[in-house]
Amino acid sequence: MFYEVADPYIISFICIFESSTLKAQERKIVQYSGIVTTVGSGLPVGYATVTNLSFRNEAIAANNEGYFSFVAHVGDTLRFSSVGFDPLIVTVPEVAGDKYTASIDAKFSN
Repeated sequence: MFYEVADPYIISFICIFESSTLKAQERKIVQYSGIVTTVGSGLPVGYATVTNLSFRNEAIAANNEGYFSFVAHVGDTLRFSSVGFDPLIVTVPEVAGDKYTASIDAKFSN
């Protein structure tokens, strides 16, 4: 019994599409922690908001000492904001392990 083989172009497209989908699902997870402080004085910025712009705009708040910790994917875009400060956008970097500690310097807005 013989079966008709599908168009090789369609098969190639499906293979490329599937490999790119798998690659997108393999993004590394990192425990992203740190402290938000003011530029210059180094005083903590309590209750700053951290928004993951790459993941449903999920937001967490730093504690009263500016400390935060959450899980994110490598390459996620994060926005740090607080009343009286300019927002800061950062990207979760590629790291050797599964933890990253950031030092976020918040600049007073004019």
